[in-house]
Amino acid sequence: MDRSLADLGNNKNGDAQRKAAERLAALRPDRHRPLVAKKLAESALAVELYNRTALIRALGTWATAAEVPALLELLSDKDVNTRNEVLRVIGKLRDERTVEPVVGCFAELATRYHGERALKAMGPIAEEQVLALLREPDKALWVPAIGILKEIGTQRSIPTLEAASRGDVSTQSPAKEAIAAINARTKK
Repeated sequence: MDRSLADLGNNKNGDAQRKAAERLAALRPDRHRPLVAKKLAESALAVELYNRTALIRALGTWATAAEVPALLELLSDKDVNTRNEVLRVIGKLRDERTVEPVVGCFAELATRYHGERALKAMGPIAEEQVLALLREPDKALWVPAIGILKEIGTQRSIPTLEAASRGDVSTQSPAKEAIAAINARTKK
């Protein structure tokens, strides 16, 4: 652990940083979690682009709510691969501060797939923002948003989905399926 933490701080040796992150990603978080997560976040923000992926993946194992600001900063990076790697991690944290930026990534084609997965991982905390997508004029997002609601939606989604089931032909069947899935899940 000490060696890995020391290597994370070694900005002059990117290979050592990457290997340290890979070692940490393979470990289970322990009592050192706050320290390791902080060091990973600091390193991910400062590292060269080619080593960033390993650090973000390690954050997926170690991150806490304290690292959300660093992850959000990385989520706005101009590099699409960085944004997609963060999306792989950020949903697991289920932090309300991340919902709006993740919905923004979902709205972009280059990050839509990973944004969708992150929103599904967030669960019901993302429901309200995903429902708002069904009121947007960009109908290209409606069917994928309904797919997310099918997995995370609660009874609160039903009225909007019922309207979608009577609306545009492209949303009718997915909306009906989402309503059935929500009803089945919430009646248990």
